[in-house]
Amino acid sequence: MAIALSILSLQACSVGQLKFDSIMEEKVTKKASFDFECPADKLVVSKIDSGSYGVKGCSKKATYVGISSACSTGAVEAYLRENCRVVPDTFVQGQ
Repeated sequence: MAIALSILSLQACSVGQLKFDSIMEEKVTKKASFDFECPADKLVVSKIDSGSYGVKGCSKKATYVGISSACSTGAVEAYLRENCRVVPDTFVQGQ
């Protein structure tokens, strides 16, 4: 019984896909803005699959992913915001 309650408790704390995408897209935008030396409002972020995002802007494009498998929809929001870093998966200079 205690195990079932623990599992339900953990599931209730996970962010789910929509919140995860929102948090990750925010992180990707900030990172790409720095990497591209480009204002965030000039970037377009597209979800590629469940954990990767494409960014285009200022004549550059790249894909970004979470740095570890712990950066997932099963994580709690505080972990994603504080500990999940995004890194370039590919970087293409010029479009």
